[in-house]
Amino acid sequence: MGGVKYLSLLGFSLFFNYFITKFGINKYKKKWILSLGVITNVCLLGYFKYTNFFVDKFSQFFGLSIHISQIILPLAISFYTFQQIAWLIDNYKKEAPECDFIEYAGAVLFFPHLIAGPIVQYHDLVPQLKVIKKEINYKLILNGIFLIAIGCVKKIYLADYIASFVDVWYTDFSNLNTIKAWLATIGYVFQIYFDFSGYCDIAIGSALILGIKLPQNFNDPYKAESIRDFWRRWHITLGYFLTKYVYIPLGGNRKGKKRTLINIFLMLCISGLWHGAGIHFILWGALHGIAMVIHRVYSESNLFKLPRVPSIIITFITVSLFWIAFRSDNVHCMTAVFKNLFSLNVPHGVNWKIKSGFDLHQLRLYLYMIIMSFIIVYLFPKAQNIYDKYSEKASILIAVFSAGVIWLSLAKIMTNSYTTFIYFNF
Repeated sequence: MGGVKYLSLLGFSLFFNYFITKFGINKYKKKWILSLGVITNVCLLGYFKYTNFFVDKFSQFFGLSIHISQIILPLAISFYTFQQIAWLIDNYKKEAPECDFIEYAGAVLFFPHLIAGPIVQYHDLVPQLKVIKKEINYKLILNGIFLIAIGCVKKIYLADYIASFVDVWYTDFSNLNTIKAWLATIGYVFQIYFDFSGYCDIAIGSALILGIKLPQNFNDPYKAESIRDFWRRWHITLGYFLTKYVYIPLGGNRKGKKRTLINIFLMLCISGLWHGAGIHFILWGALHGIAMVIHRVYSESNLFKLPRVPSIIITFITVSLFWIAFRSDNVHCMTAVFKNLFSLNVPHGVNWKIKSGFDLHQLRLYLYMIIMSFIIVYLFPKAQNIYDKYSEKASILIAVFSAGVIWLSLAKIMTNSYTTFIYFNF
């Protein structure tokens, strides 16, 4: 949640991390000062994000009804907390660029990446902020507007439309059957894909308009040939952060095979916990951790290596099933979806309006959208590649297309219900 009252929290976080770095870490180079900074950041995040999770579990266990309603998750706290933990560690390692408080705050608060990433490395962003040119770069502006337009299409016309079906089925999970469970599962696979991909396009596009290049954060993850490859393509900057600031400090692959597998598993569990306070998020991370460990063991063996296409199919199915835990609001919902996927609970003499909550026309459009989603994901080039190919020959057409799409998207937002980006919740 956002709100003016949380500006003081953000302000404290900025001042604390900058000054403990400048007058503590950089001056004395003591590990305990670094630990103090990291622990303070983690405690702030933990208080707002996880207090009610533990309070609710305690209440359920003892049959109480305790909930601290005053604790509301501040918007973007997960991202700017990770961003500033990276600042502390990079300074301790002497890897952070020189900058004053204004430049540091500008890097943290740079709005295109503040709310939901990408998690930007300071040595990539601060130098750009220092040398922003005053002259207008029309090519970057056009590139940015085009990416924003494509992001709007992905979010508003694809992700939100699919969500209107998926949300109904997940909300009414007690009345699921096999068909609805599969429709909901496949739908969410593409809902979160277009939602997060759309956000990444909009974030990078907004930065380009201001003359700043943010790192790539999304690279065709459903074309991944393994679970490891998936994490190199999905939320790339989060994966880089967890590798650099969690996996390597835990020992990485330097302490033997068994310890390496444990470190991989712990890193993915932390990823799940970072995404949200819930058993289903922790389980989602643990499932990815187990899959990553299995892949690591398999890749180091002399077993038969699968060809590319079967590898992509197996990875896609694995990731799709794992998304169930991510999307479920609780363990009961997750269990219901998994149970119905494989229970062959298929209604006979289906009256779809009663059995699914939608009539035949609505379901037909939904199935068309799913088919179209497969085509877009696996056959369409990335937005940036489209721009690079046609920007010189058809810049006017790109400008008109982008302006029209953005205008139509804004009109749709004003006249229809709109859902926030999924990663705004983290």
